[in-house]
Amino acid sequence: MTVKINADTSDGLKLESDTSGVIDLQSNGTTRLSISSTGKVTSTQTGAANNFEIQTTADSTLGPDLTLYQNSSSPADSDIISLI
Repeated sequence: MTVKINADTSDGLKLESDTSGVIDLQSNGTTRLSISSTGKVTSTQTGAANNFEIQTTADSTLGPDLTLYQNSSSPADSDIISLI
């Protein structure tokens, strides 16, 4: 598998995979974060630590923020808009 890392200043950091379409981020040889070709993000951890943590600094005027958004101009009455 070929992975390109592009740190061009106009694009920021960009990871691209080849035909498999999967990007895995590993720590000590263990996959901790995976992004599938469909965009599904999977985080894996061991132990009792938090899987996902959002932090702000002590001087931040707002607390951590999580926004869930369904990009649909006409959701049906039975659609689940977001789920935690």
